[in-house]
Amino acid sequence: MSITEANTKTGSIDPDIHQSLWKALHGKSKADNQPAIRLVINNIGDDYLYAKAFREELIRLDRNFPENTIPYIRKKQPGLYHQINELESKLNIVWIKGLSDKSSLVKFREILNEWRRLHLIAAEIYAEHCEKHN
Repeated sequence: MSITEANTKTGSIDPDIHQSLWKALHGKSKADNQPAIRLVINNIGDDYLYAKAFREELIRLDRNFPENTIPYIRKKQPGLYHQINELESKLNIVWIKGLSDKSSLVKFREILNEWRRLHLIAAEIYAEHCEKHN
């Protein structure tokens, strides 16, 4: 995934719906006018564990994600695009609940793995499209 596409994808996350994902990616809530607070590597709080897991998946995904995949999938595979967005909503819900429930981190990682898997399917579909049209 290119920097531009990553910015487009992370910028498309609705901060009112996906508050935790937004905060993990941007270091603050959208409404917060304070400077972004960077996560400290030795912070072992629950919020850090969720943010770390999410960022690790983004890094893994970045290695196999062609630029322009999401716009193509949104247009040509709306069902898959909807599934990905539904998983993002589930991630946010589990993340918020998880701050009071230790077992939620396991559930969060399971949903996150499925979220990444669907992104890889999207990338494969887009790569096949590019091969046919090059």
